[in-house]
Amino acid sequence: MQKAMFLTESYRKGILSEIDAGYILTVNVPDMTHIQRKFDPYRIEMVSYSGVRSIHPVEGGLKFNSAGMKILCMVEPTNYPGRHIEPAFRSTKTTGHMPFRLKECEITLTSNDKFRVLLPNKPIECIDSFTIEFPRKGDVSVLYFIFNDNINEVVLPYIAQNVGNILRSIVNLPTAEATRISRDFLSNVERFQVPVRNLSPISQPPPP
Repeated sequence: MQKAMFLTESYRKGILSEIDAGYILTVNVPDMTHIQRKFDPYRIEMVSYSGVRSIHPVEGGLKFNSAGMKILCMVEPTNYPGRHIEPAFRSTKTTGHMPFRLKECEITLTSNDKFRVLLPNKPIECIDSFTIEFPRKGDVSVLYFIFNDNINEVVLPYIAQNVGNILRSIVNLPTAEATRISRDFLSNVERFQVPVRNLSPISQPPPP
């Protein structure tokens, strides 16, 4: 049974529009070709959503008419020039922005002191709709299916493992650090996710 698919692929194949609920991961990476942006943070976003009424394209992405919760995480290089600026006040055109202040985040350092991890203690609630941007160069956007009725003990642990692998690959984190960050992030996803009370067949992945 398929458990995940790149978001753009699921949209192109018409699968995304058939899914009633799921999780969408987006990892935004800094522009390594730009000397002023190469030390910017990695921004991680998970959207838990349920009850899709429609999905339609907008400039640069997709608008979901659905309830959703956006759960965020940021992994900052410790030599990031803007690390002392509140994330909410950083440029929205960079990966360093998220609508939270430092006091609203749990802040930890990786064991090698190369990265600071910001984990907001609340989600962004999307009552009626939300937008997902198409990935730019280097970004990753993944749709996770609800492939089992036991979401918290089966689906989310699978997602946590996959997110850890992505962080290890993209951010070049040691396995233990990637696993820890992913575990803490998915703990917030479990805490804040949109409830899926009656799992319908269209919430599950298509047959192979």
